[in-house]
Amino acid sequence: MEGLVTSRQGAGLFVIGRPTTALDAPNFVNNVSDLTALFDFRLLIETESAALAASKHSQGDIEHIEEKSRVLSNVFRNGGQGTQEDFDFHLQIAKTSGNKFLLSSVLALQTGVVFTAKWGQQTPDASKIMHSQQVKQEHADIVEAISSRDDAKARAAMGHHIEASRSRILYGQP
Repeated sequence: MEGLVTSRQGAGLFVIGRPTTALDAPNFVNNVSDLTALFDFRLLIETESAALAASKHSQGDIEHIEEKSRVLSNVFRNGGQGTQEDFDFHLQIAKTSGNKFLLSSVLALQTGVVFTAKWGQQTPDASKIMHSQQVKQEHADIVEAISSRDDAKARAAMGHHIEASRSRILYGQP
């Protein structure tokens, strides 16, 4: 592990880099099995992130989450995919959880989540409209649960959203 640590006399040792991991690779989701594992991991991480956000949020946090949801709705309204905007919504919830490990885990998922969204892009326009309406409603349910400080409802709403995303992307189901 050469080159990862440097020393400064009188100051100590400092990490100057970290090894590349599989999660850093641009294509760590390579097949349906990986995609299934990604959704399973998201269920573990993001449901708990939503539950913690419900118990720890401030009014400002709710406003930030609602803003991310509005931005995504605007992208959908203009015919866009909204991949990054959707990720930003989930990331804001992780930030609101107040847990840096959950936040780091969600950040590590970005490449896989973006790949997943692109996997599901080959759908007809009517399906895209239905998809955008479903996602907007699922996000609204998550926001409502978090803002009402109902951690069980927030966990369930996020779980429903991730399972619905899995069905839409893997099986082409609404």
